[in-house]
Amino acid sequence: MPPGEPGLLLSRVLGRHPFLGYRGPRELSERKLVRKVRRPDDVYYNSGDVLSMDIEGFLYFRDRLGDTFRWKGENVSTREVEGVLSLMDFLQEVNVYGVPVPGYEGKVGMATVQLVPGQAFDGQRLYQHVRTWLPAYAVPHFIRIQDTLEITRTFKLVKSHLVREGFNVGVIADSLFVLDNQAQAFRPLTQEIYQAVCKGTWRL
Repeated sequence: MPPGEPGLLLSRVLGRHPFLGYRGPRELSERKLVRKVRRPDDVYYNSGDVLSMDIEGFLYFRDRLGDTFRWKGENVSTREVEGVLSLMDFLQEVNVYGVPVPGYEGKVGMATVQLVPGQAFDGQRLYQHVRTWLPAYAVPHFIRIQDTLEITRTFKLVKSHLVREGFNVGVIADSLFVLDNQAQAFRPLTQEIYQAVCKGTWRL
């Protein structure tokens, strides 16, 4: 990786340094292993830690990948939010993650969703639903609609590139919606609203 570029820390599993796994179901341990990284027969342990390295070779912690993110001093469970959103009859697949926002600590909630064929996105119903069933800090502020959600070889939803793209209307061609408390709905995210969010004049 180039200096300053974030990357996921993987540790190679060798015969003399085996990965003994976690106590409990074997599949939980298997989820932490990544195979065929550089060679067909190699195995690496996925630490879940994102690091960067400076030009002198020192490593710095940047982020933690997983099923939670922190927003307004609270830990948000992506699975909890996904479960609540999945109750909506017009949503077929849901992928929840946190994205950074200029001027804010932590990451705000965002969901990429796939609609049920023939169904339309209902921003008012979704707003009422999440406000009813989620604490305020866990409510996603941005919704992205895709035709299909990308999954890994192990059938896990891909989040990394979605986090990188965030809610940037300048690079995302998909439909984007933003939580509007005044309108009590998710409304289309325009360039003007995007700029207001980045400048801090749109309250999250």
